[in-house]
Amino acid sequence: MITSDNNNSLQIPNMSLLMNFTRIFNSLNNMRNDVEQNMKNIALIENIFLDFAQKQKACSEKMIAISELQDNWNDNGAKKFGDKLIVKCYSILFGLPVLPEIFPVADGSIQFEYERADGSYLEFDIFENEVSEFIAYHDGKEIERAIESDKIAEEVKNFYEQSDK
Repeated sequence: MITSDNNNSLQIPNMSLLMNFTRIFNSLNNMRNDVEQNMKNIALIENIFLDFAQKQKACSEKMIAISELQDNWNDNGAKKFGDKLIVKCYSILFGLPVLPEIFPVADGSIQFEYERADGSYLEFDIFENEVSEFIAYHDGKEIERAIESDKIAEEVKNFYEQSDK
């Protein structure tokens, strides 16, 4: 205790109280930094979801446009696409880990296409009763086969996982 001439006393806090204050201050400062980092992460995740939602919307709009095509849509006799095929494509589309580019094909299929940065290419030609898959890898290897529609999401996942290796 420090005393002055007028007998007022000023207490100096003990060291453990100062150390506790310092720990609390540092803890709050770290918490603030964590909150700021979490806010940045949340913003990044929001952007990813927003981007994916925009891509879903674009795919949905493309499917609507394809469903509205009439006979002879390509001026070369192509038939319009049946409701069964449109519904099948929608059910596949929104279960995919990566959304494709979508194209109508004159042979009556709807094509889902993917291309990786390394030039590898994956496509699915989806018909009402079958699906064909074509893969062309950047090293020249190609695979063409029939697959079940419930395997498309797995194939897309595998296609993109291979680019990470």
